[in-house]
Amino acid sequence: MDSDEAGGIVSFGYWVQQRRLALELSRPDLARRVGCSPVTIKKIERDERRPSHQIAELLADQLAIPDQDRDKFIRMARGEFIAASLPSPDIISLPAFLRTRDEAEKWIETPCVARERELTQLDTYLNAAVTGHGCIAFISGEAGNGKTRLAREFARQAQEQYPKLVVAAGNCNAHTGIGDPYLPFREIMALLTGDIEARWVAGGLSRTAAQRLWGAVPHAVKALVEVGPDLVDIFVSGSSLVTRATAAAPRDPETLSHLKTLIARHQTAANPTHLQQGDLFAQYTRVLHELARQEPLLLILDDLQWADTGSISLLFHLGRQLEGRRILVVGLYRPADVALGRLSTGSGERERHPLEPVLNELQRHFGDNHVALRQSGGGKHLVEALLDIESNRLGSDFRDALYRQTGGHPLFTVEMLLGLQARGSLVRDEQGQWIEGPVLDWTILPSRVEGVINERISRLPLALQEVLKVASVEGEVFTAEVVAGVQAINERQMVSQLSHVLDRQQRLIRVQGSQQLEEKRLSRYRFRHNLFQKFIYDSLDQVERVYLHQAVGKTLEQLYGGAVDSVAPQLARHFAACGDNRRALKYFKVAGDMAAAAYAYTEAEAHYSRALEIAQSMEAGSGAGADREQLIHLYTQRGRTLELEAHYNQALHNYAEMEQLALKRGDRAMELASLRGRAIIRSTVNPARDPRQGQHLLEKARTLARELNDRAAEAKILWNLLLLSAYTGGDLHQRLEYGEQALTLARELNLRELMAFTLHDIFYAYAGAGQWLRAREALYEARDLWRELGNLP
Repeated sequence: MDSDEAGGIVSFGYWVQQRRLALELSRPDLARRVGCSPVTIKKIERDERRPSHQIAELLADQLAIPDQDRDKFIRMARGEFIAASLPSPDIISLPAFLRTRDEAEKWIETPCVARERELTQLDTYLNAAVTGHGCIAFISGEAGNGKTRLAREFARQAQEQYPKLVVAAGNCNAHTGIGDPYLPFREIMALLTGDIEARWVAGGLSRTAAQRLWGAVPHAVKALVEVGPDLVDIFVSGSSLVTRATAAAPRDPETLSHLKTLIARHQTAANPTHLQQGDLFAQYTRVLHELARQEPLLLILDDLQWADTGSISLLFHLGRQLEGRRILVVGLYRPADVALGRLSTGSGERERHPLEPVLNELQRHFGDNHVALRQSGGGKHLVEALLDIESNRLGSDFRDALYRQTGGHPLFTVEMLLGLQARGSLVRDEQGQWIEGPVLDWTILPSRVEGVINERISRLPLALQEVLKVASVEGEVFTAEVVAGVQAINERQMVSQLSHVLDRQQRLIRVQGSQQLEEKRLSRYRFRHNLFQKFIYDSLDQVERVYLHQAVGKTLEQLYGGAVDSVAPQLARHFAACGDNRRALKYFKVAGDMAAAAYAYTEAEAHYSRALEIAQSMEAGSGAGADREQLIHLYTQRGRTLELEAHYNQALHNYAEMEQLALKRGDRAMELASLRGRAIIRSTVNPARDPRQGQHLLEKARTLARELNDRAAEAKILWNLLLLSAYTGGDLHQRLEYGEQALTLARELNLRELMAFTLHDIFYAYAGAGQWLRAREALYEARDLWRELGNLP
């Protein structure tokens, strides 16, 4: 080919080379994927060798040649020059952090061994999914059985097998997961919309995975704008999404403009009154469907035994909408934790785990969709495979003894081997092979995995043990800057200790990523196994726990500053654990409000209940109790969330409890709030409706509102009376009087949303009275108000 065509595609070899470089693949990488030698790739790129048809097809797959160019690619491999119509090889506009040639440092992990059967089973599900038979599969097993490692190995192999497969994973949290709405699905949506830098820098994503996720960003943003607008600022941050979308999809200004308009509307408008949790689930599912039309998806949800109710409900909804979609969802959970159930926020007694019926229903729907890891792990086969990862001369006696000691439990076996190496019971000979050391006494070795962990921790310097104690209090995922603040250590020094010693040398933790928070950078780490975190935390006495929870909570407050609400569930947990009731109440309230704003009503109710428990303990104590406004807010919001979940009798009990406290305190404003709560339930359409009692409660509340000169409350009560009269077919003139009085007060107080509601509802009264002009004026004014409020009913 002539060199004067430089800058375009001048030959097949040049095209292959440019695509390989654009995808950041080395020649050995591409050769391994195609099934040939690196020398063959080198000769193809130099146009010294023409590939076979089979190799050309494999190259097209592994180089992600677009469908519209595939035929040209194959024809050119046969020697037909058609360069004038070929595309630019620069197929991906990579962000700066992905442009470096160096691979980010990867987690040091024990290889996945003795799991061929399980990987084959998972591969069967994936093969079906990529052909349009989407499904949900589960990996079950107890702590340390290797669920997470198996899922990661499956994801790695899957991406090699399917060049276009996009993989995203989300984790549940043992400490805040139950009260942190949609956590694993938020993490997945963040990855699908390009929030990958922190995981990439931390080594948590391969280059292949990161590039495919980044390549999905334009499609994800377009799908969010078109079919998932209400997910923004609930499942993914709008402001950061604009930045990533601008970088990933600069050639789609129309979508970017729509996205910015959408975010601006979210910032100025209240939550849509018509939106329900099910609407969010439908939008999330539609976004995934749109993405799967472009590329097949593999979504991994880890530690589902700790999932919040909203995430479990979304999982179930998604599972019923996968047929015909190129989506495989893999969920990981511990059967024993699910069988144990979950504490009820109301009674405090254990109730059925919300995941259990979902597992049963999805198994009925999909059939055999479980990969069960045995309690004993991979048995003797696993022990043999782990030993033979490195060259050794360890005989059958040693192997049998190791199996007897650990029972083939994956984590126990790995930790036992590390312990034997550390104490010199296993040493390397002159050829670098592992052999038995001079002293090896199996009788003095730990017989349980906790004993091995104890040995690992106790060998550390005391200073590092203290670091891990603080980290364990924050949780399985912890922040270097928090630990540094509690320990009064320089932050950079702390990061060095965590990354170099506890991660790379001791392999107790791993880098999780980092987060930019205003002018600060927060460095995240994760315990390599939650059993490490649990063992260290359980080793603390009560005094240490109280002190460290308080210190961690205060340090988090200082670090987050104006963004402190984003970690409200964590702060509530820490301050509750240390007995700082005032702060705990504050943050449980904030956490409840945030969950309610995300339509996660079960989680919101749990947070409000915890706040009220604390308020009641403060009330019974010798110090100052919670203030009136806090209590009214908590009871009212808890009642509202219960109503939205159709738990009307529980909501009535909530308002009755509120009334009892009001009478005890002599607080008439609180009494009014309790009356209004009960009146709304009794006077609106629901199973607990009682119009006569509703009328009585509304009249009583109206009288009390007048006595307290609470004109805003009176206006709302009058509107409620208007609605009740309409539902029961009451006196039309009385109905008009209620509506006009409510409207007069709402106008005087500029209660614009109440004005819109009242105008909308009084329209029917005017129409019923034949006052058509006034009816029309009311309806048009209501429409204009709803448009102004950005919240059409």
